[in-house]
Amino acid sequence: MTNELILIEKDLLEKKRKIQKEIAEKNLRDSNLSLRLAELESLYSDGEFDKLRDKIKFLNKYIDTYETERASGKVDLVKAAADFCNLDEIPFPKKWRLQSTMQPGYMSVFSGGTGSGKSRMLIDITAENALSKRHTGIITIEVVPGSYAIKVAMMMIFKGTGKSIDYKDAKEIIKRGHKDHIERNMLLDSIAVANKYIHILDMSKKTPQNIYSAVNFLREDEGINIGLLGIDYFQLMKPSKEKEFSRGDKNDYMSEELGEKLLELKIPAVVISQVSQSEGDNIKESKSSGTAGLNYSPGLSHVAENIFKINRQKYDDGKYAANFELRQVKNRDGETANYELSQDMITGAIK
Repeated sequence: MTNELILIEKDLLEKKRKIQKEIAEKNLRDSNLSLRLAELESLYSDGEFDKLRDKIKFLNKYIDTYETERASGKVDLVKAAADFCNLDEIPFPKKWRLQSTMQPGYMSVFSGGTGSGKSRMLIDITAENALSKRHTGIITIEVVPGSYAIKVAMMMIFKGTGKSIDYKDAKEIIKRGHKDHIERNMLLDSIAVANKYIHILDMSKKTPQNIYSAVNFLREDEGINIGLLGIDYFQLMKPSKEKEFSRGDKNDYMSEELGEKLLELKIPAVVISQVSQSEGDNIKESKSSGTAGLNYSPGLSHVAENIFKINRQKYDDGKYAANFELRQVKNRDGETANYELSQDMITGAIK
């Protein structure tokens, strides 16, 4: 065995002892540390020493986190339970008829291929929140704010009246419609409500730390309490720490960091996750118990409270069916289930 391998093995054994000590002292049955330990042992037994070296460096973050928590003193469980019960769970839109809710401090992941409608589902949740006078913070990388406002307004009108207004028509109505035009007034009134309760967090670098800072700024400087975060989409975010990551390590790092920030903020998040076209088209056939389509980010699968997969038929002309299956493949606090939903193809709202 070379000197380098001896050092790697020594470092591995040291990390293993620390992790096992933390697990024993905290009685952790299911923790990030135990997950990382299994990864280390697997890489070592497979002889993947380059990856193992990177993982050992990466693991120092978790060791430091747990040692800091332990040094800060004992948690008051009575106070923690009372504080948690005072936080509001956020229901999914009524038309979805889901059994789960969005719990403060945790994320619900919606995964699907390009064009499957996952972004429209986030807009549906956002529109429902605005109608319920609940503030939502949106981190979107690909959408122009003005376009987003019109799409939210279209869904709000559909939810309130059942009327479908096409996106192109909506733009033309706002641009050229007479001031007494009924649909124009409906759109502008809905956009005004959206402007009050929907906050697109504009930042040059979409990192968990910057998101945390933006939400805190709204709380402390503007008096706006964000009740829900929407992120579209996860793979275009950046880690807060500037360093070289492999694809998997980058996503794992961001997953853990985002999870930590949500717990600190005590708000839930809806996270859109992009999968490859082949994964998106074949989601129904996947045999995974919860990480199919998220295989490049086991960390995201691990920290999520709910994971939903969109299984929608795609026709030969490239269009998608209005009816689709929403498969819940992870529910931290209950049973998983499959839901048959139908989408209004003009506004994108679930009906």
